[in-house]
Amino acid sequence: MTNNGDIDSPVYITIHGPCTNPVITNLTTMNSIKIEREVPAGWRLEIDTAYGHNTVVLVKDDGSRINAYNWIAPGVRLNEFRLQRGLNVIDYNADIGKESTTIVMRYRERFTGI
Repeated sequence: MTNNGDIDSPVYITIHGPCTNPVITNLTTMNSIKIEREVPAGWRLEIDTAYGHNTVVLVKDDGSRINAYNWIAPGVRLNEFRLQRGLNVIDYNADIGKESTTIVMRYRERFTGI
């Protein structure tokens, strides 16, 4: 992924199950997000690393939403997972379901101003 902005950008990540213990790593910055739970088929996990708005929400197949912030592995800091300026190499892994999981990452390029 390429961030053409002037400053680092937070990301909004959606992990579509099934998978167990998914890990997303920015190989450029070596920051990772690890979730220590199962995301069942038909469910999704929504992770927001926006400034002052770090959230992890599990969305069930019926649309109900559950706060899953406590699913984050110890030591993970969502506020540190950003896309730096320029090229960012992103890696995805999971203990189970790596091949059957879809990951969507969204971000907005940010620019400094006066």
